[in-house]
This record gives sequence, structure tokens and C-alpha cells, in this order.
Amino acid sequence: GIACRVTANDGYLDSTTEEVNAVVNTLPIVNPSLDNYYVAANGTLTCTPNGSDVDNQALTYSYTWQAGPPDGIWMPFATDTGDSSTIDMANNGIQRGYFIACFVTANDGLEDSYRGYAGGALNILPVVTPTIDQDYAPTTGTLTCSPNGYDAEYHNMTYSYKWIDETGAVIANATGDSSTIDMATHSLSEGETVTCRVDVHDGLEDGLQAEASAQVNRRPTVAPSLDHDIVATTGSLTCTPHGADGDGHGLTYSYEWVESTGAVFATATGATSTINISAYPGSLSEGETVTCRVVANDGVEDGPSAEISAKVNNRPVVAPFLDSYWVATSGTLICTPNGTDADNHGLTYSYQWVESTGAVIAYDSGATSILYVSTYYGSSLSAGEIVTCRVVANDGLDNGISGEANGQVNNPPTATATVAAVNDFQDAVCTPATNDVNGHGVTPYYRWTVNGGGNHTGSTLSKSNFSAGDTLQCLITPNDGYEDGVETASNTVMATFERTFTYCGKTGCEGPSQGQCDGSYANTALNGEVTVTAGYQYWHVPFTGTFNISVRGARGGGTAGGNGALMSGDFDLTAG
Repeated sequence: GIACRVTANDGYLDSTTEEVNAVVNTLPIVNPSLDNYYVAANGTLTCTPNGSDVDNQALTYSYTWQAGPPDGIWMPFATDTGDSSTIDMANNGIQRGYFIACFVTANDGLEDSYRGYAGGALNILPVVTPTIDQDYAPTTGTLTCSPNGYDAEYHNMTYSYKWIDETGAVIANATGDSSTIDMATHSLSEGETVTCRVDVHDGLEDGLQAEASAQVNRRPTVAPSLDHDIVATTGSLTCTPHGADGDGHGLTYSYEWVESTGAVFATATGATSTINISAYPGSLSEGETVTCRVVANDGVEDGPSAEISAKVNNRPVVAPFLDSYWVATSGTLICTPNGTDADNHGLTYSYQWVESTGAVIAYDSGATSILYVSTYYGSSLSAGEIVTCRVVANDGLDNGISGEANGQVNNPPTATATVAAVNDFQDAVCTPATNDVNGHGVTPYYRWTVNGGGNHTGSTLSKSNFSAGDTLQCLITPNDGYEDGVETASNTVMATFERTFTYCGKTGCEGPSQGQCDGSYANTALNGEVTVTAGYQYWHVPFTGTFNISVRGARGGGTAGGNGALMSGDFDLTAG
């Protein structure tokens, strides 16, 4: 402290010394503080001086508010006095991010304190740049909106979301670090734009609202086609998807091949899908419907499936027949295929003519096939051999299963002929003996020669066609209904001359009359040749030659012994 000691002197004596004490003033102290370091642009900031004075003097305060960039010049923008100072940021035009300083001076009635300082900053708004996890939202999937918030002052941020459809209607609200919506729960159409609007708050104020949009995916479509309406049993079937996408996405395709029961027997992926029908014998059969089911994917989702069907070809069927089982060695066989097709295709036919060893002797095509047996008889074919017509029908897609019809080359019939001895008064008769190894009925045809000439027919040669002494022969040709056998000649016979004279039915000692002999010889070789005079028969020798004359005599009366007699002799006689 300071003491002021005073002694008065009146010229004579000093007075009693008195003193007065004083204290040297101690400056007041301020340690200002702000109620918030960061202040919103529409908020207030209160500066508290936190003054003290060791001399316990009452203090008054004066305030100067300054603001400026962190690395620039700070400028005063407000002054104040009082126990504290509050400023309204809305009226000060301070830029965001500027530092704000409250400078405080305390006065204890004697002098000012040193200036104290408390600093803060005008809040920088948080920023969001929202993103959606997909540009195209699958119609049955989800969309997630991420806010991607940033705060330059590292405040903790909170987010609120509005999902908005194309009409501007809010379809969903949410809060949190992100927001996800299920597309199936909202009335959104394919191709529609859906927007995520994000609000951010940093604990002081809201940042600027921001949006991100995506489009509800237009699902891809397919209109598949097959390269065949009816596919061969040994063929292939190619399915082309013909995909389209309203968003211009590249498409991939998956395929299911389905048989008529609905079972999937093959799957594939790619630009097209091809199956070989023969690779699925357990799944596909003739006449069965086979379906290609296609799904397109645009990288976002599958589109609706579409199907196209074809039919496995019914192979044509043949039931060939021949115009005859038996064929003459010089004849023809006509093979008719008798083809049918359940799909009503036009049919073409190919033929193989096969001999009994299995060797093919001829090929043919057409509506029917004719085999000329004589072309192959004696080389590839022989009598009695089985010959087969093998037919395959083709319906333009498949060959059917071959069918066969058999025929047999005929064994020509054989015959022998025998002509019995004949005289000039008899018809000559040809007796045939025929044979056919195939069991066919045989009809013989006859041809007679007389002395090597002539061409008489029939099994009997009339006696009017030959005379005694003529040489006769029968030639016989057998026919079994299919062909003639080889003509065979009989034995040759010469027509003999034979006359038998009788007693013309007369008994007694006198000879017969003319009338009796005419009656007896009426139907014999002697008819008209015998004249009777006085019981004697007269006959004229017709030609010169040696004649054998035989005479028979009966046993006489009741006389015992003997059996009659025969006398015979050759006589040279002259005609007339």
C-alpha cells in the first residue's frame, strides 16, 4: 500500500505526525466466453465477460464485436455495454465461415482492464449430394438413397428423406443414415422417375435440400420365334428371343426347353439357343409339342417370360404292298408304298429292291416302283427266289422307318405228255402230267403235229385230222396262272389201220345180211366199207401194204376139248 505521513509545523513545533494509507489499484480481469462456438445464421451469440476485480470494485463492461475470414482482416460490426452482450446474426450480414470475436474491456471505476477475447464462427451449412444405388430401379427390388453429407465444421449430421413420384406426390418419408424403399409396395409404373429428396441438419440449422432421381426400370420383353414349326426327329430347333428394352439396356437371355408334360429338359443362355432333338429321346417323342421359354435380363431385372412352341415331326409310315406275291420270270412287280403322314406332309419315296441274300439289285424313287424281273433273271434273281421291295418315305423333314413287302419269283411249271396208240378210226388223246413246285394250279395247253406239221389244239386230236400211217405228236405247254412253262413234246405215235370183222349178230349156218352188217358196223371203222352178198362180207383194201390178219375161232358146240383157235399172218395186199 501507500502511506502518506504528515507532520505540521507552526513555526515553533511539529505537530503530531499523522498518516493516511492508500492502495494501488489492481486492474480488473475479463475472461470472456460465448454461449456457442458456432452460431446459426439466424441465431444469436451471447458474450459473457466473466470479469473479476481483486479490489472488489464494481465493474462495467464494454464490448466490441468483430468478424472476418480466418486468414484475413477482422472488422468490427457491433459494440455494446452491459453485463453481457447478445448479437442477432440475422442482421449483421456476416458471411458463413467467418470467425466472430467478442472483445471485452472491464472498468472498475478507475481504469480499464486489459481487453479479453472470446471467439466463435458463423456456421457453414452442411451439404448433401445424395446418390441412389441404381440408375434404374427394378420393379420388384429396392432403391437405397445415400445422403453423402459433408460438414466443413465436422458437426454431426442428421438426415430426413422424402421419396417423390413423377406427379410430385410424396410416397414415403424416412430418417437415418440412408433410406431404402421397396418398389413393390408403392404405386410406381415402369419408366416412371422416382426422386429421393434429402434434408440435412448439423445441430444448428438445415443445410440446402438436394435430390437424386432414378427411373423405375422398364422390364425387357421378348417375342421368341423358332426356326421350324415342325422339327425333324433328327433335326435341331433354334430359339431366337427377339428382345426389346424401353430403356435401351443391353440384354442377356436365359432359356428353358419344356416338353409337353411341363417338365424342363434343357436350359441355356446366349443370344440364341439350339437343341438337337435326337439328344433327348427320353423327353421328346414324335408328335410331341416342345416349347422354348425365354426370359430377358437387362442388367437390372428379368422381364416376363414368353414362350413359343413347335411340334416334333411325326415320321411318315409306309405299309407297302406288291401287286402280286408271285411274279413271272419275265414279269413285273409293282411296289406301292401306301404311305401316311400324321402331319399331312407331302411324301416322297425311295425304293430298294433286295434279293434273298440281302444284296440290293435296284434303286428307284417315285410314287410307285416297277421291277422288271427279266432284267435280273438269271443273274441276281432265280426261280423261286424271294425278292423284297424296301420303301422309305420322306416328308421333307425326316425319313420314316422303312417298310418291306415280299414277292417271289415264280418257278415255271413243268409238264410231260403221253399219247396212247391210236388207229385211224379213233381220236388221238394227249394225257398230261403237270408239276408246280409252288403249288399253283396248272393248266396245260396243247399243240398237235401230224407228220411234223400242223398246229392243232386241244387235248384230243380228232380222227378227221389224220389217217392211218400218219405220225402224231402232242406238244404241251403248262401255265400256272403266272407264266408258261417250257413246251414239252410227247412220244410220237403212228396211227394204225385196224378193222374187226364180226358175224354181224347172225347165227346159224348162213351168213348175215347187208342190213345186219350195216347195223353192226354203223359206229365202227367198217361203217360203209363192207358189202354183203349171199351172206359173204366184202371189203376193199384201201392202200397197198403188209397187213396182219388174225382170225379167232370159238370152241365148238358141246364137243369136249380145246378152247377155240387163233390164226394170224402177214399178207401183202394191193389197194383195191
